[in-house]
Amino acid sequence: MRSKHRRTAGIRTPRSRPAGDDRAAAGSSDAPDPGASTATVPAAPPCDTAEQTRGCDPVSPESGDIPGALRATVATVIDRLAAVSGVRAPALWAVVTDVVASWAVDARAPEIGQWLAAELGPALPAPRFVDVAGRTFVRRASCCLVYEAPSCEKCVSCPKRPPAERAALLADYARRP
Repeated sequence: MRSKHRRTAGIRTPRSRPAGDDRAAAGSSDAPDPGASTATVPAAPPCDTAEQTRGCDPVSPESGDIPGALRATVATVIDRLAAVSGVRAPALWAVVTDVVASWAVDARAPEIGQWLAAELGPALPAPRFVDVAGRTFVRRASCCLVYEAPSCEKCVSCPKRPPAERAALLADYARRP
């Protein structure tokens, strides 16, 4: 019986790796997926009017420095997690990139994911996106290892899948209503 928790593109559950395993995406290929094009994403969030600008300004007096606060919080978690797990920080930052990118795709605003990742600092690899059948997905840099759990399989967008298999699964997923 298949798990009811099968992961789909952009939906992930972070998992820990065995101590000393710092691979962000072991077995993944940086080669483009067949049949998929890289999405072009602008670098800044859209803010067309003064009212919108105040609402989405990450450094407005009402909201404070959102990227700075998020960076400090995530850095603390990553430092502590790296210390107790043996996983190196770059692998953990790759997971953060994928989560930020996934949230942005879910919000239909990948450009905000690009912007936020850049604002969080150089520890984050740049988010990558891929267009498949008219839909945008995250081209993940990290593996959540959910397939290591009993009755679970690799995510549709898992970077450990062969590129052709991942492209076919994403195309099938993109055709769903």
